[in-house]
Amino acid sequence: MDGVRIGTSGWSYAEWRGTFFPARLRRGDWFAHYAACFDTVELNSTFYGIPGEQTFRTWASLAPAGFVYAVKAHQDITHQTGKGDDAAETLDLLAARVCLLGEHLGPILYQFPPWLTRDLDYLRHFTGRLPEGFRHVVEFRNRSWYEDSTARLLTDAGVGFCIHDLEGSASPEWVTGRVAYLRLHGPGPVKYKGRYGIARLREMADLVHRLAGAAGEVYVYFNNTHTPDADAAMDALELKQLLMASGGR
Repeated sequence: MDGVRIGTSGWSYAEWRGTFFPARLRRGDWFAHYAACFDTVELNSTFYGIPGEQTFRTWASLAPAGFVYAVKAHQDITHQTGKGDDAAETLDLLAARVCLLGEHLGPILYQFPPWLTRDLDYLRHFTGRLPEGFRHVVEFRNRSWYEDSTARLLTDAGVGFCIHDLEGSASPEWVTGRVAYLRLHGPGPVKYKGRYGIARLREMADLVHRLAGAAGEVYVYFNNTHTPDADAAMDALELKQLLMASGGR
């Protein structure tokens, strides 16, 4: 389906050997196997530390034509409670590093902490300092943010909204920026585990169609990755098949 990319949050999971990854496949060939199945991946490791330049260059060199990385911003950028510029250096470093991905760079995701409640002044300051020339997306983990004024502020700033289904903070289906972004954290109360099943995946396919009608680009990432059965990869493959079968209606 044009404009829609589907993948998983991360790819290098040892538990996936023998399910998604063939048992005899060398670990060094795992990314190539992943990229043969999907045209995008969400980098989560960057939330905990920003890798060096060579790592980003390696990621760029490994990616086939048309493959893009979504990059999760370092937690120092998103988990500051004040309105100062404490994280400005980290943000500048991240921007410089992700540029090394070149044509393989997709959106940058900023995941706010669950204890950060709705504060429009803070959000206005946060979005105002984001560097130009990137596709920025914010994920909220506190339901207090889900007010129309939040959506208007993001729209005015040109910042995307992450639709997600995490228990306790599941979001509305807003499209506020140039991209629509969907994160799927698992179907039940246990985070990051479990298969969605065909009925839920059909509902997701319908949602993706709606999002595609409202945004030029749609990114979907399955984050139910913590399982030896490779639930995220299997669900992503099944959703791709459903969208292909629907003929891009």
